[in-house]
Amino acid sequence: MNDIKDNIIKKIRAGEVHMVPRWQFVLKAVLFGVSVLIVALIAVYLLSFVLFVLHETGIWFAPGFGLPGIFFFVIASPWMLISLVGIFLLILYFLVAHYSFSYRKPLVYSLIGVVLFVIAVSSLIQYTTVHKRINAFVERHEIPGLAPLYRGLTKERPGSMVVGTVEAIDKTEIKVVTERAGVVEVELSSRTKLPPNKSIEIGDEVMVFGNFQGDDLIAFGVRHVSDGLPPPPKDAFAPGGQPPRVENVTTHQEAEREDQVVPLVDTRIDLKTNSNDEHVVWDDDGEAEDIEDDEEGEEHDDEHERNEREREDEFEDD
Repeated sequence: MNDIKDNIIKKIRAGEVHMVPRWQFVLKAVLFGVSVLIVALIAVYLLSFVLFVLHETGIWFAPGFGLPGIFFFVIASPWMLISLVGIFLLILYFLVAHYSFSYRKPLVYSLIGVVLFVIAVSSLIQYTTVHKRINAFVERHEIPGLAPLYRGLTKERPGSMVVGTVEAIDKTEIKVVTERAGVVEVELSSRTKLPPNKSIEIGDEVMVFGNFQGDDLIAFGVRHVSDGLPPPPKDAFAPGGQPPRVENVTTHQEAEREDQVVPLVDTRIDLKTNSNDEHVVWDDDGEAEDIEDDEEGEEHDDEHERNEREREDEFEDD
């Protein structure tokens, strides 16, 4: 102990020890903390994005079909993204391992803690709408880099997996109308795992996992889309791809909700003329009423005026 003390004193007297300002220590600590935070956020984002892609494409459900499903899951997973997650986890581990609070713990504990932290936060994000909102935002604004990334990873499914509507059912075969490949014939066998508590019926939205042999898909698992996978994209409009024409009608109630000013006008609208030369109109209360044509209306007014005049003349004579 004395030798260490003497050596330090000698170095101080020899000028080999220099004073370091306190702000340098503070700056290093701040930069270190910011680095840890940025790397952790990137790792969490990437892992949550991997979970989002697996769920949106349906690959997430493949392990539920046994060993073939596990092989399918391993092969179809986005390994490029998973590799990036591993790289950032290692960077985060090395940063945390050099922090003071981790010195007293074995390094393996630090590694396990980092991995569990990233997995927990990523799983929480997966159960929110964060990535759905990001996906909608980048698609709407066509953000370079992110738009192709989200579109390519979430819209494209593995070739041996189809999602569509059941068109026909046979004992050992079903026909599925898909959004891209048209009609796919799916062969079922005793090894095919079907929904346990719900039968497959015509019109059901299903996802099928299997392997193609020629034009037929040999299925090892079938699952309803409503059990967890978002429905496949469909044409939003009627055949022909054109939306129905809707007249632009603004009511007073809608105008009040939208803070618009609509001039008050006569809302009675002539709809049609019936066989008795009477017009069917709508009054202000929204009820239909019948009125005579213009000529009969004028005659009625003239007769009413004559009757009033006769009454006045009789009153004066009295």
